[in-house]
Amino acid sequence: MKKNLFAFLVLLAAVSVQAQSIIINEVQYDPIGAGVDTKTEWIELYNPTGDDIDLSGWRLCDNTDSIGEVFPSTVLAAGEYLVLAALVDSFHLDFPGVPAINWPDSSLCGALSNTADIVVIVNSSGTMVDRVNWGAGTWTQASYVKYGYWNP
Repeated sequence: MKKNLFAFLVLLAAVSVQAQSIIINEVQYDPIGAGVDTKTEWIELYNPTGDDIDLSGWRLCDNTDSIGEVFPSTVLAAGEYLVLAALVDSFHLDFPGVPAINWPDSSLCGALSNTADIVVIVNSSGTMVDRVNWGAGTWTQASYVKYGYWNP
């Protein structure tokens, strides 16, 4: 009983911390089009808070890069979703009308791996806000070492 209560409290704490800022809601790392899908990858963010959040100075990291790439200047409104797309035009072919912005270099983190990767959001203070990983990654790569990982 004590172990279950402890696990529940840890989970509850993780959820309450996560609900205080932006979360990674969805990641499309392996779209249809084998070998040419880099330009159609996307990451959906969600702001579950009651406040708008300015993403200026925030960074997006993947497995080999714990420093990350700077977000384009944008504000994610309270309760809203936003897609970071490698190419918005390609994204809108499948999801017309969904709010999306182009990722600056037209490839998310230099391309998301189809087999194993991690995506980490870091705020302007350098604090990890959220992360998600998939596959059997190389746990010695920069972002895994710096931010840790979980088994999805």
